[in-house]
Amino acid sequence: MCRCPEVAPQYDDVFLFEIQGDIDVGLLAAAMDDLVERHSVLRTFIVPTDSGHVQSVRRSRRQVLADGSGSFGVDTLADALLAQRRGTAEIVNGAPLFQAQIHPVEAGWVLAVIVHHLICDEWTMAILWRDLSECYAARLQGRDPRLPPLPTTYADYARSQRAAWPTAAARAVPFWKKVLAGYQDGFAWPQPRNTSTLPSTEVRFAPFLFPADRYPSIRELSRSCRATPFLVLLSATAVAASRVTGRTDLLFATDTASRESPAVRNLMGFFVNTRMTRVEVAKARSFGDVVAAVRASWLAAERYRDCHIHPVMQVLGEPNSMRVDMVYGLLEDQPGPRFADAEIRPLPVTPTYHYWRDLGFQWYPTADGFRADVIHKPSRIDPATLAAVVDEVSAVLERPQI
Repeated sequence: MCRCPEVAPQYDDVFLFEIQGDIDVGLLAAAMDDLVERHSVLRTFIVPTDSGHVQSVRRSRRQVLADGSGSFGVDTLADALLAQRRGTAEIVNGAPLFQAQIHPVEAGWVLAVIVHHLICDEWTMAILWRDLSECYAARLQGRDPRLPPLPTTYADYARSQRAAWPTAAARAVPFWKKVLAGYQDGFAWPQPRNTSTLPSTEVRFAPFLFPADRYPSIRELSRSCRATPFLVLLSATAVAASRVTGRTDLLFATDTASRESPAVRNLMGFFVNTRMTRVEVAKARSFGDVVAAVRASWLAAERYRDCHIHPVMQVLGEPNSMRVDMVYGLLEDQPGPRFADAEIRPLPVTPTYHYWRDLGFQWYPTADGFRADVIHKPSRIDPATLAAVVDEVSAVLERPQI
């Protein structure tokens, strides 16, 4: 947020749901209070102090479900809420990190939930919709919510992470220093042939399909190399990036859920960590060697998964990396709240995205293979380079070789 101010407002995630049918707004407001009481992270805010910024918890447990002001149509409400997203200065000076609004429209209501990425990840959003749905059902039926117990709080988790940092860093920093020894920073893509009129940080998403019947090597290599399909796809992305850029030593960043502990699996908050993977393509004799090396690197880093990587990378000079993630679609089973006797329809929200990396891959498993969203800056990655990268990934997966 501080490194790239243009990016900051997009971390306010906006979710809109059109509600038709029988809905008790008063009980929904009470259910929202129950949700905020259960998950104190929804009451947190950032404040500056003499020693830096601190995330604090508001004492009040009431989250008033604010009545939407103004006369908005469904089509224009998303644009209005996106325009109100907060920048860095507001967020680090006490602005609420969670907001909920109910807007009357001609055919019913629109529920708007705005939650900042500082306190949520995809796993958290799945919990939010599940718990809000159950809290509303409990209010409607006059009973207590039937939700899993929470052995800890997000504040306790944060305190434990801070207390563990000196010991964890003493182990992790030497490990990552050894991993990155001799790594030459920089990730230069071919210079764009066209001049984009988009801002330098604005990105686009280009989707591509990789059906299993055309790319059987993904599953075959997973079995023969005893690696997950994601590690095969990460390896293929690395070889493709090497072919396009000419670099044979590359660094990749992958988000991980960090929910291994049962104590935090039902807890809302931001738990995501990042796993770094160095891929030295020149040292491999075959694509299978690349997959095996990536697997070995991933397993070696597993011992340090509880140490947050970002302060470690700051100690080591923050080397540039390319992001490659696997997204498992946690929200597919419940993409929003469910209320009895009401029909709920998610409304499309299409913000403009900004990013500081030039290019990255998000892989998704599908019923018949895999899909990739290639996130790229048109100002830095022109159509020819984008096509070259995707073609090389396809070529590697069709004929697994370096």
